[in-house]
Amino acid sequence: KPITTPINQLNFTVGILATPQTTKSKSYTREIHKRNQSIRVIEQPCPHLAPLIENGETKQFNTEAIKCLSNLENRIGGDTYHAILLGCTHYSLIIDIIKQNLPAHIKVYDQASLVAQSLADYLHRHPEFKNPSGKSCVYLTTGHPDLVSRQAKTLMKHNYTFNHVDIE
Repeated sequence: KPITTPINQLNFTVGILATPQTTKSKSYTREIHKRNQSIRVIEQPCPHLAPLIENGETKQFNTEAIKCLSNLENRIGGDTYHAILLGCTHYSLIIDIIKQNLPAHIKVYDQASLVAQSLADYLHRHPEFKNPSGKSCVYLTTGHPDLVSRQAKTLMKHNYTFNHVDIE
């Protein structure tokens, strides 16, 4: 379920950059409209952005980000839009590239930051999840554990070992 709280306070047009599957589900539109039906939501699929980020193909980030933003602007049809929500947690890794290709007045909301803030708030309200034993963390992925472990090392400059988990 996407976190859309900051956008629900506003009354304007918001563009969502997300994976094709996410845009097909219309989950952001549903969540935003639960709180404010007057917000115009345009969900723009960016089919190549997450795979480029996952594969570390940095030379193509800018070109693909510009393509996604251009497609979004074409779909908005010349109307003014006020915000972009990065609807994939991968996109936070290239938020600066996205911001560089937007007018300064466009607010960019980062799903990864929103999720992290929401989780921090939840954990603060639920002290039973504190780790007084000092045990280590377990890292899980629904993807390929070896690939995700390598990517985490590249991005975070630290070794993390991921294990596969199936979620149904």
